[in-house]
Amino acid sequence: MEAFQKAGTEVELNFGWKNGESIHSWFCIPGIQPEISAPLDLEAYARSCSALLHQLINVKKFTNIKYLAFYNEPEGYWDFECYGDQRVYYADMVRAVHNRLVKDGRRKLVKIWGPEGSNPSWLSFMVNRIDDCLDAYTYHNYNARAEDLLLNRFPSTLDMIPQNKPLYLTEYGMSTDSANPSATLNSYQGGHGGYLINGANSGIGCFLFWVLSGTWFDTDGGWVLGGINSSMWEIPTRAINPNQVYYPLSLMSRYIPGHSQVLTTTVNSDDIRAATFKKGNDYTIVVECDSTVDKNITVDFGSLNVDKKFYKHVYIVNETVPDGNAIIPLVSGTFNGGRSFKDNGVGSKHIMIVYTTLPTLTQVQMDSVKTQTSRTQPIQLGATVLDNTGGVTWSMAYGKGSVSASGLYTPAADAKAGDMVAVKAASVKDPSAYGITLITLQ
Repeated sequence: MEAFQKAGTEVELNFGWKNGESIHSWFCIPGIQPEISAPLDLEAYARSCSALLHQLINVKKFTNIKYLAFYNEPEGYWDFECYGDQRVYYADMVRAVHNRLVKDGRRKLVKIWGPEGSNPSWLSFMVNRIDDCLDAYTYHNYNARAEDLLLNRFPSTLDMIPQNKPLYLTEYGMSTDSANPSATLNSYQGGHGGYLINGANSGIGCFLFWVLSGTWFDTDGGWVLGGINSSMWEIPTRAINPNQVYYPLSLMSRYIPGHSQVLTTTVNSDDIRAATFKKGNDYTIVVECDSTVDKNITVDFGSLNVDKKFYKHVYIVNETVPDGNAIIPLVSGTFNGGRSFKDNGVGSKHIMIVYTTLPTLTQVQMDSVKTQTSRTQPIQLGATVLDNTGGVTWSMAYGKGSVSASGLYTPAADAKAGDMVAVKAASVKDPSAYGITLITLQ
């Protein structure tokens, strides 16, 4: 949580996803598999939720916890199991928490989201049952074609929601081996451009991707999560390179400002889609082009004079080779905004382009992300600063030994075979940008 706060990351706290063994005897409903049981005592559940928020936000000062949700896809058979109608019990639980937070004077600490599921009938049920308790509605969606999202799924879902409440897509993803090849993450009809661009233009207010890492974990109850083929990273112990999906997602996450305004955007070609985001005086335009004919793009602001420089970043779908440095696409061109600008270098490939006035992200590329050396032998490391100028400052990030100002790592005198160390190279001009080399001693 400290890392999230330091990075300025807002947190949605999900209270109740999977139950550890230590609470099985009193928390769970008798006769129901305890790991996935709904809470037996809703009032006790509400009190504990209120106490947790007080401890995390008021006492520990984790003020980046902004949102509260409950369980994961409660309409399924893998979470929030109970007797009777799950929708009624879920609604009663949300109301119990809402009422307790009001009573304790803590309701304004967070905004309550729900129902965190993929069944549209749950959305309409919650609108009728607990609209006064929810600040926003959430749902999940996977492996949908872009055309279906734009014409059917997004509009029909938005129609269920009161106009004064936002709708957030708090879980979505695209598989690399979907049964529908035209809707995979590497296709124009699938992929993240279809979700984000069409969703933003339709009125969806938030997009949370599943999942950051295919991390494995085991609990006392035997629950395991891992091997997700849509994850940004595989299990770190298996592979240090990110998956292909890391690149478009990181590009959009970096250059689309949080809590930005979505501006009306129109295109005149079926093989191009675009969305425009504005926050303060900065603009970001996300464009996805299908692989058809050579294209030029003219960005026309109409009567608006955007007197700023736009930086162009390009992700070429299926051609980026994953690398452990995880470098987000670099600046490949600049344009003076004004009332319009033209990009003659688009080409005919399937690409995602970000034009943005936001400052360019400084990145550090290590000559080697993972290497090895004898425990008695120094090793020379190297690093290059990208999208900025100047050199790097070397330091030890983990483990024993020393590193010189020029990047020469020397193992400690008592180093043992099998020891692992991490050496850091940070940009002199922007120390927040750095790279890491992992060294295994032999």
